[in-house]
Amino acid sequence: AVSAMIHGIYAGDVWQLSIKSLFPSLWRYEKEYTSIAQGMLGQKEGREVTRREQAFMQEMKKFAWDLEFTAKLARTNVFTFREGLSQFSDRIVQKLKENKNVVFKLDTAIKHIARNEHASGVELRTVNATKPDANVPPESSTHTHAISTLSAHHLSAIALPNVTSAVAVLPLVPKIPAVTVMTVNLYFRTPDLAPPGFGYLIPLATSFEQNSERALGVVFDNAYSPSKDGLSMFFDLLDRNSAGKAVVRDSSGNEINPRRVTVVTQDTVPKVGTKVTVMLGGHYWDGWPAYPSEQEGLEMALSILKRHLNIFERPLLHQVNLSQDCIPQYHVGHESRLKTAHQRLKERFGGRLRVAGSWIEGVGVNDCLRSAWDVVKGLQEGPGSGEKTGLEMVGQEEAYARLPVGLPTGFARGKKEGDD
Repeated sequence: AVSAMIHGIYAGDVWQLSIKSLFPSLWRYEKEYTSIAQGMLGQKEGREVTRREQAFMQEMKKFAWDLEFTAKLARTNVFTFREGLSQFSDRIVQKLKENKNVVFKLDTAIKHIARNEHASGVELRTVNATKPDANVPPESSTHTHAISTLSAHHLSAIALPNVTSAVAVLPLVPKIPAVTVMTVNLYFRTPDLAPPGFGYLIPLATSFEQNSERALGVVFDNAYSPSKDGLSMFFDLLDRNSAGKAVVRDSSGNEINPRRVTVVTQDTVPKVGTKVTVMLGGHYWDGWPAYPSEQEGLEMALSILKRHLNIFERPLLHQVNLSQDCIPQYHVGHESRLKTAHQRLKERFGGRLRVAGSWIEGVGVNDCLRSAWDVVKGLQEGPGSGEKTGLEMVGQEEAYARLPVGLPTGFARGKKEGDD
């Protein structure tokens, strides 16, 4: 069961990954309470979080959150965007372009990063990524600070000091492996080819005969992004499963008819076919010299659907994406590697270069946003501190606080006019 979940989140091998880095609360429960079960029982009195996490929650309360939005978010475990995830990044770009202090350097590759001659800043050397010319020297620019969100491998490659090849130089960040994943999005004209539910993940114990394609799992996209017609079917199912007692409440806690809820759906057509996504590869492809082509990936995905779901129809539309080295793997000893990276960043850059991203404390979008938040907070608190790198809290013994029972997040409760 755990190996299947790990396939769905990290596309990784459960036997190689570090529970301390992936699920620190479970690791702590076993350490502090002698067992995971005892630790989970201990949370009945209120969930324990670090003081740092508690401070983050207090910061979140300062924002003018929309009350209805926060009420919905507190009851939600899956969310998406009307135009897909790119709507989120596009909006960030749009917002940043409104700030005259922000300059985008597009089509620009960083070839080298180092402390400047007087150790008072960071020097970047860049080239045109679309028209590289060996006869054109790199442009040089100096900055008081730099924040890298590159992969660990890429950052180490551009941060090598200018020394002779005879001198062995340790990489800025110890090797953190990453896996390659292929996603195959499929649209079938016939609706309801997939059973109800979010999808399924495939555990390591599955035989080769049942998973020769090395699939990680299949997501039923209609489930989390239904059409209006699909939403109506969902409410029918809700009524049946709750014996006619399905209850939906608004942000004030008042009971409402779920069929009167205004829902913005991703699909505008009233009747939509079947949408699924097949995930292939991950750790199964470690060490492969080459990966399947787009056509091979398509046929592998269709083979899985035939064997597991009896779907023999050819898709009306398909899209195949190969994402190389896309998910960092937190193998056992990950925390130690991050501590080493922190020390080397301090020694070589003295707090002038800081890091954020998916290779630190979580691979998801929310994890990356939190990583960026922590780095910026550190810059605000101590821009001149040579101790801060973005990794300074890794492995530190932290004090814990207990949240009140029933409070899932620090910003789930909005603030109304007249509140203290």
